[in-house]
Amino acid sequence: RILAVRAREAGEGPREGRFDRTVISEGLTERTLVAALTGRSLLAARRLGKYLWLELSGAGPSLVFHCGMTGSLSIDGVPRMSFQSFSVDEAWPPRFTKLELEFAGAGRAHG
Repeated sequence: RILAVRAREAGEGPREGRFDRTVISEGLTERTLVAALTGRSLLAARRLGKYLWLELSGAGPSLVFHCGMTGSLSIDGVPRMSFQSFSVDEAWPPRFTKLELEFAGAGRAHG
């Protein structure tokens, strides 16, 4: 179950502390996103290529992520993947975090 949703950029990116309407979704406000996700449960996580989507319980939207060229999904307390071409910073929250979901009994996930 999603306990908390933080939809402001974190991790010292260029939009630190601001809701990124362009990256998060067209026409969606921070308040609408937080209300639509809080209290829902994760039913399934699925992937197709660089797209990852989370199917959630109840009425409302599902989440779709596109990792881009160097994007990632990080889970607090789980080692991050390493890449040959560059090092991975272990700072929390990860740089350029756009959305943080806090799950009951499972920690936090950033994308």
